[in-house]
Amino acid sequence: GGNTNLKRPLPYPLLFAIALTGGVIWFGTNTAVSHATVSGETISFSAALIQGDISQRRHASQAQADEAVSKYLELSEKAAKMSPALIIWPETATPYPLRAASPQCSQFYYQLRSMILRHQIPYMVGSIDFEILPPGVKRSQGITNSALLFNADARLIDKFDKEHIVPFGEFIPFRCYLPEFVIRVIDMGRDLTRGTRFNPLPIHPGVYAGISICFEDVFPYVSRNEALNGANLLAVITNDAWYPVSSEPEQHLANSIFRAVETRLPMIRCGNNSASCLIAPNGKITDSIFKRPGKNGDEPDIIRRGEGIGLFKVTVAAQPQMTFYTRYGDIFILGCFVLTGLAVLLALGNWRRKKLLLLQTITPESNSPRQG
Repeated sequence: GGNTNLKRPLPYPLLFAIALTGGVIWFGTNTAVSHATVSGETISFSAALIQGDISQRRHASQAQADEAVSKYLELSEKAAKMSPALIIWPETATPYPLRAASPQCSQFYYQLRSMILRHQIPYMVGSIDFEILPPGVKRSQGITNSALLFNADARLIDKFDKEHIVPFGEFIPFRCYLPEFVIRVIDMGRDLTRGTRFNPLPIHPGVYAGISICFEDVFPYVSRNEALNGANLLAVITNDAWYPVSSEPEQHLANSIFRAVETRLPMIRCGNNSASCLIAPNGKITDSIFKRPGKNGDEPDIIRRGEGIGLFKVTVAAQPQMTFYTRYGDIFILGCFVLTGLAVLLALGNWRRKKLLLLQTITPESNSPRQG
């Protein structure tokens, strides 16, 4: 029989992996519980989110554009009766650029300003707009995808221009290098200009909203830079009408949640046709326009699409603490790349040493032909 006193070596890598997984679960659970609500000195206000459920109207007729304007103005009149501190429209809620010079756009601008003055409620409106040029710059203004913030006196006090624009949808990459026949096939009629400021908007006294427009909430650097610039709330305005039947809006929302978790900031999210909701700093969706029956009463229904108004009570920290990610960004991912590179170099070194040892054990005699 064999030697029964021999002990099997402990599976240290497996034990380490189990301990690491358990530690991550423990840390994550405790962190999620501790950040379920905003702590410290807080500021609360009410925001009404307008979800008009307008179909994709990039090249809308005048009748379609007028219908979109009427729908959002009508819903806003209803929302104003709820006495919110702020009314929010989604990205490019209507096909009319709010501040363009055409008679239709001027009429739209007049209607919106009249409604703001009548109700004395600030608005944040998604609209195609125009670049703000520095003094002395002579070139024509670029076109921007923007969030425009109006105060209760209908005065435009600030705006955020989309930083991360969509390739082929909002600009043609390497346009100057492409032949004309290719551009004619893929061109959608305009190249938008990128924003550069990462500027939070002062949507309420003491509340500075870091804005993400369209799919910007998929990219962590946008929300991180806004948090570094003083945002104590994240706000997403988007329009997923491009995807009327697919699961893209749900996937988009799932990505959005990570931005709240990374920065530990609450988020309000206003969509044209889906997922207008309120997200806690731990990533939990605490309220939405639509509800569904649940075990403990009504629960947020973020799958349902359609027209609606949501009145949310939003609570933010007056002076939120910066998270590790906000301070240092993707340093963890960089560290993973460095460790992977070191591991590859170590493996190559071990392979080379073993190859040299193997070559040293092969003598010339072993390679010579046998004598008969």
